[in-house]
Amino acid sequence: PYYRGETADGTPAGCGGWSFDWPGEPMRPPQPGLAHVRHFATHPGWLRRGIGRALLDRCLADAAEAGASRMLCYASLVAEEFYASAGFVATGRNSMEFPPGNQFDSIMMERGL
Repeated sequence: PYYRGETADGTPAGCGGWSFDWPGEPMRPPQPGLAHVRHFATHPGWLRRGIGRALLDRCLADAAEAGASRMLCYASLVAEEFYASAGFVATGRNSMEFPPGNQFDSIMMERGL
């Protein structure tokens, strides 16, 4: 599921979600108990106002209710601090390629639910 955070007047301010599917690996079977953070973003004008945290808290709670015991995310380098403040621990580095030939470095992070 994906969620959208809005301002009081309905303006989109952030989004994010989670799934049991592996990001970018549609043929890889889900791992029991492991959920994945998916496509989190906050509008630059709404950073550090609790929107991302509220969305993440909703995802963590819903994933736990759906049977997940752990949550994994591929955090961008600038988002590492955000996920660490929510209890995620860095477990490694990852580099993904987005066509045409653009590398995107990320930090693999995980936390229990």
